[in-house]
Amino acid sequence: MTKSISRVLIKKFSPLDSIPDQHMGTLMALCQIESVPAGGIVLKQKESRLYRSYLIRGKVEVRRSFHERVYLDQDASECSKSLNELLTGAGVVRAKSNCQILKIDNRGLEELLSWNVSTSYQIAHLEEGEFSLGYFDKAIDDEYENDWTEVFLQSPLATGMNAKAISELFRKIEDIEVKAGDRIIEQHSTGDYFYIIKQGEARVALDVYGPLRGQCVSLGVGRYFGDEALIADVPRNASVTMTTDGVLGRLDSELFSAVVKRNLVSPISAKQVAEMDVNNYQCIDVRFSVEFRDVCSKMARNIPITHLRQHLENFELQKTYIVGPTGDKRSELGTYLLRQAGFNAFCLQ
Repeated sequence: MTKSISRVLIKKFSPLDSIPDQHMGTLMALCQIESVPAGGIVLKQKESRLYRSYLIRGKVEVRRSFHERVYLDQDASECSKSLNELLTGAGVVRAKSNCQILKIDNRGLEELLSWNVSTSYQIAHLEEGEFSLGYFDKAIDDEYENDWTEVFLQSPLATGMNAKAISELFRKIEDIEVKAGDRIIEQHSTGDYFYIIKQGEARVALDVYGPLRGQCVSLGVGRYFGDEALIADVPRNASVTMTTDGVLGRLDSELFSAVVKRNLVSPISAKQVAEMDVNNYQCIDVRFSVEFRDVCSKMARNIPITHLRQHLENFELQKTYIVGPTGDKRSELGTYLLRQAGFNAFCLQ
């Protein structure tokens, strides 16, 4: 059974147990769990600078040289530290049984560890009276991060992104304080920002002429909005109003494209599609029916973009979906929706 990434799991390992709780969500975004079959390579010395690896389950052989080999299982005291620290020279770690490995982006982890040192230094000086408490108000009052990051990491958006992209999103997001009654998004306005609710609640009023017929939805901590208008470069289809005071994290359209869209909307050429096994993919055309009739293709299934969500339950996880037509923003939005739903999808280039 595959373990899930959790605080309890992370706190078993050093120096991860020294990361403050308010940064735990960021740390979790840097992590991934990898299964390695018996006989497989877990870690090579030359690759250890990219990831820090920890043994969650199984037994490994740490081969430092032909004559020097150490066998360890997940309960060994040495495994509370990273496997990287056990290697020397041109060493290698090999799985002696089926193993689960916690891998952490080394660059991001080093940044978090340096933040921890910096915070400790500042607090020591606070005790000496060199800074006022007001200087630390924001840092002290940021326990809400524990909640929003964990909720966001379980969202369809985060599960479709890799650890590096999520870490970059967390680093670049800008915090703004908001009040109850603030209108964050006005329906039919131009898309400018992507938002995550860090603290508070918001109410979404959908377009009365849209497929959901003006329904209202409440969003809490860790939920996000404003993404689809940025993907498709279309006017907002809903208004969003804060129902409580709170804090929002936001990315402008340029950063959203660089951090989120680039990670979820991958292009594919017609030549690449032609080289694929026809039994392994399905072409989807997201134009409206009247448009599709004029260029009807036997290779493509027409599902207008406005109805794509309602058809997601009929898609197959085993297939790859190619979304067209070429050069249409709706194709990018269709790809984005499919990726969020857990399907392997590409936008026809």
